[in-house]
Amino acid sequence: IAEPGSYSYYITNAYSVGAVYPFQWKGAWFSTSLSYTLNAFKKPSNDILYSLYWGKGFWNYKFEFSGDVELYTVNKNLGDAATGNLHGKWVSFFGEPQVWFRIHKGFAMGSKINMYFHVLTDESLLQVYPTLAARFKFQ
Repeated sequence: IAEPGSYSYYITNAYSVGAVYPFQWKGAWFSTSLSYTLNAFKKPSNDILYSLYWGKGFWNYKFEFSGDVELYTVNKNLGDAATGNLHGKWVSFFGEPQVWFRIHKGFAMGSKINMYFHVLTDESLLQVYPTLAARFKFQ
């Protein structure tokens, strides 16, 4: 839809193939996946993506612990002028563990912590953003 250079930021296409394995363990549910991804930059990048999702309810889901983490790679050199002198791969991490306390029916209060490494910046810096949140789930 948008051509590179038409806007201040362009999201390049990526093509993935992989496997997903959902499972339960000690009353919690999990889903893990591993994928090969071709990132269609000017200089294509052959990468991996690993994901883990989890969730567990306690006391008839009065308290919930859930979240996800993703670990992936991407070439530092994307084939453009800004990255043309870089070599190797970025290893990036994203995670968002959550904790929720049901207050009444579908209404809950809780916290989600967003964690990034090589996602928002190319500095080797773990960025952590805790939040306080409210949510409503239709039942």
